[in-house]
Amino acid sequence: MKGRGTLKRRLQDNSLHSVGDLDGSWKPAPGYINRFFQSSDSVMLTSADISDEGYYEFDCNNKKEESAQLQVFIPSDVFVHEGEDAILPCRSITAGQWVKSVRWRRDGEVVLDVRSGKTTYGNGFDESRVSIPSDWHQRANLSLIIKRAEARDGGVYYCDIDKVEKHRSAVRLHVSTPPTPPTPPSTSQPTTTERPSECSDWSWSSFSITAVIFVIVALLVWLCWFLRNRIDNVCTRSFLCNDTEGRGGAEESRESDCDQQHMLKSNGNPDFNHH
Repeated sequence: MKGRGTLKRRLQDNSLHSVGDLDGSWKPAPGYINRFFQSSDSVMLTSADISDEGYYEFDCNNKKEESAQLQVFIPSDVFVHEGEDAILPCRSITAGQWVKSVRWRRDGEVVLDVRSGKTTYGNGFDESRVSIPSDWHQRANLSLIIKRAEARDGGVYYCDIDKVEKHRSAVRLHVSTPPTPPTPPSTSQPTTTERPSECSDWSWSSFSITAVIFVIVALLVWLCWFLRNRIDNVCTRSFLCNDTEGRGGAEESRESDCDQQHMLKSNGNPDFNHH
């Protein structure tokens, strides 16, 4: 932290491009403002872009002290739902080459490491959850298979193959919650024990009043029919009695006339014979 220092990036044409200057504290160069921070005895470059790739050199008091190569990967994206299997692609020619190791990492932590025919697993991973194809030597397929993916499995994974021609690739895994299936419409009517409303009380009252009125009307109709029937019976009996008395009187009158004629005949009345 004493003296003056500079951090520069060497471009493909071998020219140097300033990244930041150190004079008691770091001062980012244009193009790196809000992206360049000091962390302990290191510097951190945030929001890395493919254009940031290259060799970085640190000079202190015009003396070269450190150099580092920055590789920037554009990860492919894999999207799965929780509970599904995730396949993170990684392909590199391995046939005819001696492969020293195959390593998958996430956030700097080892997920799976194959070395000298032996496979080791990182924390939170085991052979029941992560694996690579068993025939990767012949097919050049070193894709990482994660079974029953969980939300915590999301992140950026790196595939490093240590061989004659080294290989590195990156994959970003997105794990989301599966969508909730729509609830099918119910075919049965729900059974509830709701308290009767005022409308139901009014309906029962209306029904009761209507029933009472109907009974009263029925009784009135029956009473009218009954009284009319009685009156008809009385009138019929009165007519029959009058008719019988009239016929009886006529017969008695005829019998009286016959008796009178008979008496006249017996007495020798000449008018009787003439008639």
